[in-house]
Amino acid sequence: MYAKSQAFIDNSEKYSFVNYANNKIDYPGDSMDFVNFMYKFNKLVSTGQGKINIVHFGGSHVQADMWTGQIRSHFNKFLFQREVERGFVFPYKAIKTNGSAQYDVHYNKTWEYVKNVKLSFPEEVGLMGYKAIARDSGQYVSFDFKSEFFTKYVFDEILVYHDTGSSYFDFTIQVDSNLLSAEYSSDCKCSKFIFPSNYSSFKLVVHKTNELQSMFVLNGIQTKIQNNSGLVYHNVGVNGASVPSFLNCLDLDKQLKVLNPDLIVFAVGINDAFGKDFSRPWFENNYSLWIKRIREVCPGVAILLLTNTDSYKTIKRRKYKNYSGNEVRNSMYLLGKTHGAAVWDLYSVMGGLGSIQLWNRNGMAQSDLIHLTGNGYRYLGDLFFEAFLKKYDSFVQNNLSYLSYE
Repeated sequence: MYAKSQAFIDNSEKYSFVNYANNKIDYPGDSMDFVNFMYKFNKLVSTGQGKINIVHFGGSHVQADMWTGQIRSHFNKFLFQREVERGFVFPYKAIKTNGSAQYDVHYNKTWEYVKNVKLSFPEEVGLMGYKAIARDSGQYVSFDFKSEFFTKYVFDEILVYHDTGSSYFDFTIQVDSNLLSAEYSSDCKCSKFIFPSNYSSFKLVVHKTNELQSMFVLNGIQTKIQNNSGLVYHNVGVNGASVPSFLNCLDLDKQLKVLNPDLIVFAVGINDAFGKDFSRPWFENNYSLWIKRIREVCPGVAILLLTNTDSYKTIKRRKYKNYSGNEVRNSMYLLGKTHGAAVWDLYSVMGGLGSIQLWNRNGMAQSDLIHLTGNGYRYLGDLFFEAFLKKYDSFVQNNLSYLSYE
């Protein structure tokens, strides 16, 4: 039981500059990990059984969650997910930066932050690429998850990833005016909170309980539903991030191990390509290090590499085409072949070199010719999900005799 991609998303090929023929997922080399993922996805589609976690890494294209939010919404509709986890979240608003529109963040004082882009050497930063720092007792952040279409984001378990030690504040989690105690795990450097029923909002409050304490450091929060089937799409974006930015996050691996993703989508590369020292060997070596690190803690995880969006460079107030986009494209195909990863060639789908000018003229890219507009990012989400469902349709057609779940 499955839906044809064209029946689910009909974009009518309405933009002449978009290369719809290239809107597909390729296997440059060994496809076994991705095929295994498709088996698990099909079981969820066919029986409603199973739990799937997808993590989508990126820079500013991903942090705002317009692109990934659209993909998440498509998965929710396709799988008819009435109640689902929102997954990893972060109080971006409390550190004065942009974040997802799928949840509101409230706070009483601005939090300080550490950002992986600014790290010159490896530090204990986690999966989200940020640390949020509170220095006053009573400081708080609250999260309120929104409903969309027929999907409601809820949780009955929370993992709070935070630094521990004699110098760090204590904290509490509050839902419906109830304060709950936690179980701390040193393996993930996180505290686990279990709730008696599903909730859609919570408040984290920090408390100074002795004179040795000077701060509270938050690395991220994961909302979960216990014993629940479904697919969760986590966006992990950091404005300005490159591959070395994530390589400097020492706690990324252990948090990813706890999450145990089934598919990782790598959309990091555009900030690497803007660097003065960019070269294909440097880029490919960094990506290989990242992939190997992740596969050490998540063996068998499927990987999908995304080529860059087209962009322009600004030099002395003049804009020039960014020829590194095609270099990144070639690198992604080589990395896919080397590491058994799939590739979605977004660069070619957009229209290739210079195409972002046409996206801009059609209200789908901003005037900096790097970032897209909300409509542009949402359309990327449509194109991505259409390519994914095409690959899924092909998988089902080629494996009908094997797809039996009893």
